[in-house]
Amino acid sequence: MRICDICGKREGTLVDHAVKNNVKVEYAYCEACYRSLLKNGVNPQIEVDRIRKFNSKECVFCGTDVQEFENSFLFGCPSCYANMRAYALDVSSEVQGATRHIGKRCIPFDLNRRGATSKTLYRDLPSFATDGNYIDRILGGDFYGGKKRFKTADECSAKELTEPLVISSRIRLARNVKGLVFPRKMQPYCHNVEDEILGAYLASLGVFDARVRRICDLDKSQKKVLIERHVISLNLANNEENGAVIVDGGDTGFSVMINEEDHVREQCVVDGFNLKTAYKRLNVYDDNLMRNLPIAYDDELGFLTACPTNVGTGMRASVMVFLPALRRAGAIDDALDKFKKAYGLTIRGIFGEGSEAQNDVYQISNSRTLGVDERTTIAQVEEAVENMCYFERVALEKLVSDEGESFLDEITRSYNFLFNAGRLEFDEFASAVSNLKLGVILGVLPTKLKISQIDKLELLCSPASIEIAIKNRREHPSDLRAEIVRAVLTEGRC
Repeated sequence: MRICDICGKREGTLVDHAVKNNVKVEYAYCEACYRSLLKNGVNPQIEVDRIRKFNSKECVFCGTDVQEFENSFLFGCPSCYANMRAYALDVSSEVQGATRHIGKRCIPFDLNRRGATSKTLYRDLPSFATDGNYIDRILGGDFYGGKKRFKTADECSAKELTEPLVISSRIRLARNVKGLVFPRKMQPYCHNVEDEILGAYLASLGVFDARVRRICDLDKSQKKVLIERHVISLNLANNEENGAVIVDGGDTGFSVMINEEDHVREQCVVDGFNLKTAYKRLNVYDDNLMRNLPIAYDDELGFLTACPTNVGTGMRASVMVFLPALRRAGAIDDALDKFKKAYGLTIRGIFGEGSEAQNDVYQISNSRTLGVDERTTIAQVEEAVENMCYFERVALEKLVSDEGESFLDEITRSYNFLFNAGRLEFDEFASAVSNLKLGVILGVLPTKLKISQIDKLELLCSPASIEIAIKNRREHPSDLRAEIVRAVLTEGRC
């Protein structure tokens, strides 16, 4: 006995046939369901197609099924959310704790805006990833700053708590193109990539100075320096076939990854603690992107992403925070666990998922993207970071109180080592620079340097930055690193 495709209970006595995608499809209805649908002006075939799609365990567009998803925790294309509707809703609800998107809505794609060609896209990357001439500015000496008196945690304003500890703020938005499989399912050298790049480039016009590069055109040193500066991820660096990146040639903090986990991952990074500014800037680009590419969007689930942990707003609001005192006090793991539970945060190393903290720097970001809008997400991360910085300040007070002269002597020794070193390996530099920052925060070193300047010094002295800079010089990398550090510390000397 054939069961009714509508109610799934009564016998399907009325049978209909159709040919779809060159395949013969059979439909069966009971009389009650058939009459009810016609009475309400609904085509019975369309209703059965909708029900079958909702209950499907496989995507008819890309072939991803439930088993494949459970193995990778990644869907194969935006259509998976429609073709495996019930399953996608269940998974999104389970990982997000919500079932409906309440944030920003998608702007309609405007085909008439796509008149430009890709001939003007590919220009030189900024100097930090090409010729290393930026080093001359440092060795010429233009680092300067001011020293502030150390205050206790309760004496500090929110700005005074966060300013020495927050390195940078980043907003990242994940977007995907309708009708394309997600990057992990793309064929090598997919012909659609140029359309993606063009749309992402056109969105940058009037927003930032876009420099476009295919990943296959970057050399090893360029990839390394872009990873170190969080412009691209290791995952994108390995996508030689379909990956591309758009780098800001100016200093507004924009970059766009093409075909990382999602088709487009746009981001804006600003110095210090300022998520709102980063989002305001990126939101302009995001609006332009939606006008230049048909973005995959669902009224119920929001922006559709390869991984359901990003569905909804598709936004990650993250802050890089320096937490040396909590780590030295042996309280960092407990503190991070408590903040994860209290605020629903994700806390990772400086290079994101799967990475370890380096130089006492941690990345704090939201974990929910569905059922919460962009402003609320930013407010929650800001509140968590301010409280984390308060506890770091308390831990620093205790460190000074408990260890006293030995702690201050360690800081001074690190400063003198960096100031006088004739050759600096990166590991030596990295182990001493944390103490250098602590000395500036406590105001115990003879320097006018600001924490933000030391943060930039860390980038300048990273292995990839030195590798780029050394191409035009004869020095040993460790000699050049020591030269840069001496120049910066000398310029900042009181």
